[in-house]
This record gives sequence, C-alpha cells and structure tokens, in this order.
Amino acid sequence: MVKFTNLVTLFYLLVCSTGAFSQDTPQAILQRGLSLSDLYNWTAARPYLIQARQLFEAIGDQRNALYAQLAAIRAGAEPIPLPERSYKLAQELATNPILQSDLELRMYCLAVKGEIDGEIDNAAMRRDWTEVSKLAHDLDNSKWQYRALGQLGFADFYDGNLSGAQKKVAEALIGATSIKDVGAQIFFLSTTAQGMVLQGMNDQTLMYADRAIALAKATPDAGYPVIAEEARLMAMVKMGRIAAAQDELKEVLARSDVQNSHGQMAELRQTAARIAQAQGDIPGAVDYMNQALNDAVLIDTRKIIPELESELSNLYRLGGNLPKAEEFANEAATSAQSFGIIPQIPIFLGVLAQIQIAQRKYVEADQT
Repeated sequence: MVKFTNLVTLFYLLVCSTGAFSQDTPQAILQRGLSLSDLYNWTAARPYLIQARQLFEAIGDQRNALYAQLAAIRAGAEPIPLPERSYKLAQELATNPILQSDLELRMYCLAVKGEIDGEIDNAAMRRDWTEVSKLAHDLDNSKWQYRALGQLGFADFYDGNLSGAQKKVAEALIGATSIKDVGAQIFFLSTTAQGMVLQGMNDQTLMYADRAIALAKATPDAGYPVIAEEARLMAMVKMGRIAAAQDELKEVLARSDVQNSHGQMAELRQTAARIAQAQGDIPGAVDYMNQALNDAVLIDTRKIIPELESELSNLYRLGGNLPKAEEFANEAATSAQSFGIIPQIPIFLGVLAQIQIAQRKYVEADQT
C-alpha cells in the first residue's frame, strides 16, 4: 500500500512543477502566515502557520516545518506558560542542527525568544536581541536590524535608561518607515505612544496612537493595534474625556480578534479598571482588574502580573477592604521577587507596609 505521506509528496511535487494551485502550496501558506504575523495579526496568522507546519512535516521538509513551528509559537499557538516556551526555544537553539547551520532561521528563532523573554526576563531579552542584531547585520537583513534596535531600546527602558530607549526606538521607527515595514511602524508608533502617556504627554500620545491606528486601518491584513488604543484611552482619561474613552473601550472589547487574545484582554481590562476608577466606580474597577489578572495568569505574563496585583490591592484599599488590600499587596511583592523584577520590589513592599500600618499591624509592617 502506498503510504499517505508519499501521496502528499507526489501531490506537492506535481503542484510545484505545474504551477497549478500555487496559492495552496505549503510555501505559499507559510508566507501568508509570516506576512500576517509580521503585521502582528496573530489571530489571522495562526491557522496558516499550523497548516504549513503539518504540510511540511508530511513531505519531510524539516527546515520549513521548523520555520512554521517557530512562527506559530510567535503567534501564540502554544498555550503554555511563557517561561516554558523560552526554555524550549533555548534548548532548540543549543541542540537543533538546523538552527546551528541556518543563520537566517537561527536569527528568527532568537527573535521569537526575544519577544517572549521581553515579558519575563530583561537580561535574557537583551542577549537575544543583541544576537539578532548581529546576525541581521551579517545577513544584511534591514527589517530585523531595525526591529532588533527597537527591542534593545525597550531593554534600555526596563533598565531605567530612558534616553537610550527613546533614541533607539526613534531610530527603529525611522528605519522601519524607510524600508516600508508597516508592521514595525505600527508597533513602534504604538509603543512610543505608550511611553508618552506615562510621561503625561497626552497630546503627543494621541498623535502617535492615531497614526498607528490609521496605518493599521489602511493595511487590510493588520491586526488591531491594541497598544496604541490603550495609550489613546489613557490619554483621553487624563484629559478628562472619560465618558468618550469608556464608549470607545466598549467597542474595542467587543472585537472578536481582541477577545481571542488573553494578553490583549488583560491589558484592555486593566485600562477598563482605570477608567472605572476615574469615574469613582470602585466595584466595577475591582471586577475588571480581577478579570485582567486572570487573563495574565492564564498565559503567565510575568511582567504584568505583579503590576495587576498591586493595582488590585490599591482598589481594595480605596474600597475600604484592607485585608484584601494586604493580601494582594503581599502577592504583588512576592510575585516581583519570584519573577526577578527588581525595580518593583521596594515599591510593592512599601505599599504593603503602609497597608499593614493602616491595620495597626506594626510588627508585620516593621518586618516588611
């Protein structure tokens, strides 16, 4: 009996030789998935990448099967905790012969790992993107040169080097624009808006966020720019346009592509909690923040979990529930220590101590 895989191989060879149905070839399917993921449209990219991997495995193309698998991981196709994903990629980089010899694919794997490590381990993230940058220069790959530069700017930001971060991200945005890398343009415009809203630069935030959103809307395959939307909403709140921000947020939360991403829902629900708090709706803010924390825990997004726990603690404190406030303040400090997020630890411990003092737990506060 002829094996099924041999039939698949025969069909694949016939398709490639005749040019018929070329849009359905494994290579075409992979390229479609890669194109969507380059625009950060993870929801749309995943089915193509999963299908491409299956087809390449069926015909014994290990290199492209691995490429599709890495792209699928980048698109969030593996519902496992981020530290486990990072560990598995590190093992592949160290032991997989393809990733030892194929520098283009090694660069891509490091970029995937770098994006994951950016959520959990800044030192590892910097190592990943430094190697991506080197390989991109060696391979004369402008797209990943600029993307790596911007990511190293984020590493600077996490280390407290704001001027270095601003310089690198600005250069990355200019470079991405020059080579018409639309996905990177949307991403860096969005993150610039996010940085500006943290500095209270609300008018500039709206300008950069609106540019990102307009570019995404003008690009049919682009995913929704949630980072830009969050920055835009918070700028509106700070400018006193709370009702308008709340109406806009409801529309975004109702989007099916957003609802399919726990990461995006965590961030948007955090924003919803802040808007509810600004309106004096503490119970509503607590509800949103609890949902945001649940979303973040589901995918083990370690950089945001302590922040959400701390904000939830503050909401319980504002609502007069000091025991709950102490519980989540303790969780935030513990999480920050467990995840190695050093700058947050003294801040969260200070908050915990103040809540303990408010409950006259002076011995515990002194120990904290």
